[in-house]
Amino acid sequence: RKALADKSPDVRAAAIRLSERWLNEPEGPFASAILKLASDSSWTVRRQLAATVGELPPAARLEPAAMLLSK
Repeated sequence: RKALADKSPDVRAAAIRLSERWLNEPEGPFASAILKLASDSSWTVRRQLAATVGELPPAARLEPAAMLLSK
């Protein structure tokens, strides 16, 4: 979780990628934390987030995916 707030966009993107294994858990600890990065200033972070959203449970992935695509 700490790496999601790192000053380096590469570290934030890597943290998003590493969180994927826990995203399909109901009420998992990372889903809300990574979705806060949807407005990150770094394209690298937003691109990784867009790729990672597919790991969310099916009912939870549609809205974030649409929002990221519209940005």
